[in-house]
Amino acid sequence: MRANIAGYILAGGKGTRMGGMDKLFLKYQGKYLALWTIEALFMLDTWYVSVAEIPKEPMGKARWIRDVYEDIGPMGGILSGLIRCREEALLVVPCDTFGVDASMGRRLLDAYERTGRPVFFQDRNKIFPFPGIYTKSMLPAMERQRKAGIYRMQSLFDLEDRGKITLLDGSSELGRLVNLNTWQEYESLQRRSNEREMRYGTRGAE
Repeated sequence: MRANIAGYILAGGKGTRMGGMDKLFLKYQGKYLALWTIEALFMLDTWYVSVAEIPKEPMGKARWIRDVYEDIGPMGGILSGLIRCREEALLVVPCDTFGVDASMGRRLLDAYERTGRPVFFQDRNKIFPFPGIYTKSMLPAMERQRKAGIYRMQSLFDLEDRGKITLLDGSSELGRLVNLNTWQEYESLQRRSNEREMRYGTRGAE
């Protein structure tokens, strides 16, 4: 069934809190954050990147998907991907989320292969939209939300029948993720990178 699912990097945002910088090209240890994610989730053969405008610079092996719906946040990017991709499902990770690893990817993919349903992590009764697996079966609910002008991802879980999705306990994993919404958060990640270099003496050391 993994032939029916692809990886999907969300990168169509305007980066307002980053001073308008395209967050797709933020780096950690000299490598784009999106490439860290793509390499961590190596079990997926096909990758797409959601963008408002197609950049000149490639992002590894990923293909570009231009947003069909602009200015409605992640909802528009996911809708665009599900409409345009050939696969039945997308494992979605925002470009400004750092720390998704192979273990998280395998848990999501294994649950999808067992159930064929959308899969998300949950902690303390809160469902987290990312990383998560979205399927074409969600398109009707997402389109209803879009037409109603409801763009919050959490609202999708309020409207979607929870019996149609698979939830995994993410209490031990979600805390490892870093969401880079502001320059302060990005600089904090860079400081962590510099501290690792000073500690180990090389970027590649673990």
